[in-house]
Amino acid sequence: MIDVLRMIENGDRTNLPGVQSTGKGGGVIPVCERLSEAELSEMLRQFRTGAATRQQLADQYGVSLSTMKRLLRRHREH
Repeated sequence: MIDVLRMIENGDRTNLPGVQSTGKGGGVIPVCERLSEAELSEMLRQFRTGAATRQQLADQYGVSLSTMKRLLRRHREH
């Protein structure tokens, strides 16, 4: 406890909690490198036809829901 108080007193913020991963992703490998063009096309087809929800696709492709939403926004038809 004394160590924690000293850290606070000294402004040491190294042990503060930060953004936590859901653990679904592949770590440092970007999602665009984890999904092939064929997988991306199939994912978009399933979503556009209503065959799968965002959450179902996230589970199927092993990415977080926020990543799935970002992918769908990025490839939205204008």
